[in-house]
Amino acid sequence: MNETDDSSPTSHMSKDSYLPSKASKSANALGVSALILGAFSIFLLLFAGVIGTLFSLVTVVLAIISLKRIKRGEASNKTQAQIGLLFGLVGIGISIFFIASSIAFLSGKHQQISQLNTCLGKAHTAKERAACRQQFAQAIGQIPKSSGKG
Repeated sequence: MNETDDSSPTSHMSKDSYLPSKASKSANALGVSALILGAFSIFLLLFAGVIGTLFSLVTVVLAIISLKRIKRGEASNKTQAQIGLLFGLVGIGISIFFIASSIAFLSGKHQQISQLNTCLGKAHTAKERAACRQQFAQAIGQIPKSSGKG
């Protein structure tokens, strides 16, 4: 057989084409983790705000590390890492919104909160504590005050 025979199916491939690519499955795991954790963090924000916020922060860190690995050619799942980063940033944005809303709500209710604390400090029974909570809910407008007519 002639040494210059190019009829074999692998003759056009170099020796390096048999080697695994630099982007390994373990390097891609960070991007996948960021994607899954990011989606989960948004879900958690609805039910466990603080934990969801922490998951969002971890998601952003994982996504950034993954994107740096992709830039160096060590991973190949750029879209997953980018979506994970987006989920993480959206989660942080939702967290900031919830915190700002809570502060805005509570800052206008300082007097009512102080009255609730005083009332609860004086309450000795479960019925008295329930009355304090009822009075607080009415004061902040969660329960309409009774009209007194009847």
